[in-house]
Amino acid sequence: MKTLDKVIDVLGKPINFNIMLASLLTSFFLLATNFLPIKYLKRLHLEKFLDNYNYIVLIVFF
Repeated sequence: MKTLDKVIDVLGKPINFNIMLASLLTSFFLLATNFLPIKYLKRLHLEKFLDNYNYIVLIVFF
């Protein structure tokens, strides 16, 4: 139970809230790139990145 209390304390601090918000917005942007046409992904050089790391983006988003 002490570990759970520590995790809740870490997530409740304001500076950590900003970090969580930044990671949420970043993962949302990367998640939104999945709906772009392939020609834009090639232009942004995100095609290979999304192929390799899309599952991590989904985990971070949720």
